[in-house]
Amino acid sequence: MTTADNIKPQHQEIVSIKDDNQNIIEGRLSIPSSSTTANADIKGIVIFAHGSGSSRHSSRNRYVAQVLNVAGIATLLIDLLTSEEEKIDNITREHRFNINLLAKRLLSATDWILQSAKYKSLKLGYLELVQELQRFFLEETHLI
Repeated sequence: MTTADNIKPQHQEIVSIKDDNQNIIEGRLSIPSSSTTANADIKGIVIFAHGSGSSRHSSRNRYVAQVLNVAGIATLLIDLLTSEEEKIDNITREHRFNINLLAKRLLSATDWILQSAKYKSLKLGYLELVQELQRFFLEETHLI
């Protein structure tokens, strides 16, 4: 058992985020235990973006999130597909490469953080972005 397995964030919650079409995607927000009362203690927040094939429930992703939490970084593990889309995608694979859909959902998650009084001042990072999604996201946010 690793150190990160023994340390749980003090504040953890399941969040629901609506996209532009009112679809709801879910995620797990974890705030480092020393930071629950003062955002000044939080070094930033990392969004783990999951399409199909990986999820916020995976042990690998939860482990990496715990390591970041121990380091004072908040995490949001978010599934970019709704549960219904995930069921369809497991059979048809029609959503996992829909870069437009995934990027818009990532923007919704980003907006959720940026509109939150608690978290909008934090530095923001991303994990689990496939190359095509990275490029589309950067273009949409006018960073390239």
